Amino acid sequence: GYGGRGREREREMNPSLVLARACVAACARAYQEVSFQSPLAHVLVIPATTSMPMILAFRGSSNTRDWLTDFRIGFRETIYGRVHSGFWQSVDSVMPEIFRLPEVMAATPLIITGHSKGAAEALICARILKGAGKPIQAVVTFGGPRVGNREWRAGYNAALGDRTVRWNHEEDIVTRLAA
Repeated sequence: GYGGRGREREREMNPSLVLARACVAACARAYQEVSFQSPLAHVLVIPATTSMPMILAFRGSSNTRDWLTDFRIGFRETIYGRVHSGFWQSVDSVMPEIFRLPEVMAATPLIITGHSKGAAEALICARILKGAGKPIQAVVTFGGPRVGNREWRAGYNAALGDRTVRWNHEEDIVTRLAA
């Protein structure tokens, strides 16, 4: 069964599984709880523990306003390439609060995660933080749409590709939509 020594053994054997589980749990909690938000984005901050860094979890679409953000399809030119304008605007609306987090100010490594719309926001947030010199330990997304053009993708992969895991279901249309 689960619990006790079994969990410790699992952590020793497969740290990526522990990370994925922590991120799934964070994404699920982000639909019920919020640490801060704007009209466009909802973020849950899960404090660091002795075994896991702080996690920023972006909530996916759950209301009409979120769907309107999803369908704001135009591109926005950024220093990182062309990016889905709705997702960029959504992340931009919470970045001042994220930069004020003590862990971010202290340059403590963190994990960024999200589901659906939140997955797209997690990727953009991670790229902005990395561009500002902040350490990102991992980015884990679930069922997220594509975020930007080839320039965005190439730059993202060069900066964070080695620490990003994108979980998708092969039949989920959202994950195949081009930004």
